[in-house]
Amino acid sequence: GERLALHQVLADVARTKLEPEAIERHRDYYLALVDEDREDWQRIGQVYPQVQQALTWQLAMQPDDERLLDFHRSLKTYHSRQGLWSDYEDLASKCLLWAQRNGDIAAQAWLLHQLGYMYSALGEKQEALRYFEQALPLSRQVGDRSGEATTLNNMAMIYFQQGQPERTADMLAGAVRTLREIGAVAEEAALLFNLAFVLGQYLGRQGEAIAHLTQSIEILHRYRLPQDAAGQTLAQHEAFLAQLLRASEGREDEEEEE
Repeated sequence: GERLALHQVLADVARTKLEPEAIERHRDYYLALVDEDREDWQRIGQVYPQVQQALTWQLAMQPDDERLLDFHRSLKTYHSRQGLWSDYEDLASKCLLWAQRNGDIAAQAWLLHQLGYMYSALGEKQEALRYFEQALPLSRQVGDRSGEATTLNNMAMIYFQQGQPERTADMLAGAVRTLREIGAVAEEAALLFNLAFVLGQYLGRQGEAIAHLTQSIEILHRYRLPQDAAGQTLAQHEAFLAQLLRASEGREDEEEEE
């Protein structure tokens, strides 16, 4: 731990005396260490002071360098897993300012989504929605269909948690259409399952739910997938379909009796 950390005075001297190439090598070396396994929090914790120092130098000496974004890419998992949300927000916000200053629309969409994810994880759902709503049109503008689907799905999760099943279903349906267009079949199957769940269990729209779940099962069979992207198995899809069919038949029987 301590042997890896630079004393602040030495760090300041290094910043003023070292050649830019040496500072870049320092940055690249420590970011590469993090990237070897972004979930190895113990090893990353040991080199984290060095990475922070590299970030300080980056902001001081090369604030307009695109490599600034690499710090967030490398550290976002560590920050979120360790609950370092202040560091997460500070770095993502600095990267967002860089993207806005340089007109990088794709990076803006990504970083707005990242900040939305952070606020959602912290339980600040309305603030999360505010960021997701900003990210969505930018993802569409640059043709990032995967990012668009992810944002729609995250918005759906928030609406579901807020007790708004209609809006949840709308967001999920949009995400399903987008995933279908880009051929993300495992992800499509997962969201079809979720859409069927909301429609069938919360909105009483059994027919639509059965249709969507039938589609998800067809996808798993066609592509020989043992499970969808969320880890739900083919057997779980089929069991849920059977449950929906029984509920639908029961409702029809009740209507006939009336």
